[in-house]
Amino acid sequence: PDMPVRSPEVFASALKGLFDRRSSSLELLEEPRLVGDDIVAEWRLAGRLGLPWKPSIKPFVGRTTFTLDENGLVTRHVEEWSLPAWDAFLAALVPSLHLGAAPAPSISELLASRDTEASSLRERWPALVP
Repeated sequence: PDMPVRSPEVFASALKGLFDRRSSSLELLEEPRLVGDDIVAEWRLAGRLGLPWKPSIKPFVGRTTFTLDENGLVTRHVEEWSLPAWDAFLAALVPSLHLGAAPAPSISELLASRDTEASSLRERWPALVP
C-alpha cells in the first residue's frame, strides 16, 4: 500500500509476484460500489507471500478505494486494512509470536455481521475482533 505506481501495467506487475497463487485467496465481501466519485471494494485476503520461503499471511479484511476524475481515470488509490501494516509484516515474518490483531473470521461470519449503514471498515464488519 505504500508503493507509488504510474500505470495499470506497473501496478499489475507489482502485484503479480506478491502472492503465491496456489495457496492464496482474495475474496470480495460484496460487489464494489460507487460512492460519489469513488469506487469502493471490500475484501478478505489470506494465504502465502510469493517469497522463496512462502510465509503465511494472517487473514485480514481490507477496503480499496479508487477516486475517479471527470474522465473516469483513477486519480487516487487508498488501501485500508483491518490490521496495521506492522502487524501483517510481523505475522508473516514470525507467525509463532501470535502478536497483534486476531485473524479475520470466515467470509460467512463476516457477512452475518455486516452493518450496511456503517461507514468505517471495522463498523461495517463487526465480526472483526480488535
